[in-house]
Amino acid sequence: MHLKYVKKFITLMLEIDGLSNKDALFHLKDGLNNWARLEFNRRNMQTLDDCGDVYGLQVQGKEDL
Repeated sequence: MHLKYVKKFITLMLEIDGLSNKDALFHLKDGLNNWARLEFNRRNMQTLDDCGDVYGLQVQGKEDL
């Protein structure tokens, strides 16, 4: 379930101009359920590229990623 959320979120995030990587990570993490948020923290994901690597996604299109 959270894989679909992450894919959808990253796709939509790439369409929003002016959304910083820090803000995007905050909103992504905020939308996860508790166990997914714990896994997110356990893997120490600090960037959307980290999320993409964990979930096998290509994150392209934002300069600050």
